[in-house]
Amino acid sequence: MAVSGRRIKVQTILDAIPDSGGNLTLIARRANCHRDTIHNMIKRHDSVKAAIELEQEETIDALENKALKLALEENDKTMIIFILKNSREGKRRGWGERQEITGKDSDPIQVEDVTDTRAKLATLLNRGAARTGANGDSVQANGQGD
Repeated sequence: MAVSGRRIKVQTILDAIPDSGGNLTLIARRANCHRDTIHNMIKRHDSVKAAIELEQEETIDALENKALKLALEENDKTMIIFILKNSREGKRRGWGERQEITGKDSDPIQVEDVTDTRAKLATLLNRGAARTGANGDSVQANGQGD
């Protein structure tokens, strides 16, 4: 449980980071503070920000190594396909999935320039307002009502 009303030292946060995976909730729990305190420390202290980013990078590196081990040493077919489809080199070699977006019946997508739409709408609304009197009665061109 977080303790409110006390100052958390930067070193307390730094000591809570190792083996956290960069998970801010876990770091806050270890430092006995609120998650918002961790966010504030990241904003105010470059050392905290850098330490958390490094922990996150190291965690991703470890996960990538584990995935490669599963694919290569344990012949995990799902992991092999996942790595091939998501790695930059795998995509370059044609393993990546892509989606082609087309219009109706595979026709090209129709693009309409709508930059003048707001002005046209305003003009139409102004014309409508000019044709309607203050009480909502329609007004003729000579200014006389119905």
